[in-house]
Amino acid sequence: MTYRYVTDAGLSEYCASKLSQMEQFYGSDMLSRVLFETEARMLAFIIPNTPLTEAAQDAFCTAVYAQMLYEYQVKASQKDLPFGAKSFSLGNFSMSFDAQTDFTTLSRKNIAPAAYALLLREGLLYRGVE
Repeated sequence: MTYRYVTDAGLSEYCASKLSQMEQFYGSDMLSRVLFETEARMLAFIIPNTPLTEAAQDAFCTAVYAQMLYEYQVKASQKDLPFGAKSFSLGNFSMSFDAQTDFTTLSRKNIAPAAYALLLREGLLYRGVE
């Protein structure tokens, strides 16, 4: 896998305190794949913009790392719930679902607040119709 902007070293630096937990959660052999896929989804999220300057590239990389950490935290906190479930109860059965836990396609509803702020500040977000 070849990244466009991000690096494994950058992820290690950004997520230093959570990296071993992330490796256990995803599997150490899959962590690079998850980073690759997160970068690809983030690039799709900012279309038609491209991080051209060094500052924009740094902000983009930090946004990707922030998104990956955010998704890990959401998924880890809900690991015992069925996919897409927000809450679950057993007495008189009740379950609610949350579209924000589906990170297949990034949107304003499920992007990490820190990632959104970084991309917005660097002018990498398309301000058209969402």
